Amino acid sequence: MPNPFNPSTSIKFDVAQQGYQDLSTHDVGGRLVKTLVAWDVQPGLHVAHWNGLDNSGNPMSNGVYVARLSTGEGTAGLLKLMLIK
Repeated sequence: MPNPFNPSTSIKFDVAQQGYQDLSTHDVGGRLVKTLVAWDVQPGLHVAHWNGLDNSGNPMSNGVYVARLSTGEGTAGLLKLMLIK
């Protein structure tokens, strides 16, 4: 079930060991919308925020988006998000 939000949402993720993490939002077609995290992350609980804007600062339309957490080993998790204005 999607996580509805307006105007922003917090995405929590837990890292077991230090390493490169990429947390980004994508539209339902799989196209990158916004990169939220793209660096080496220490172990522990982290929170990233998405304000409904794309990488260029343009507001996204209502709809379903996917937050994807990736590591050097592949996709570690997916979360459906629903932007409602």
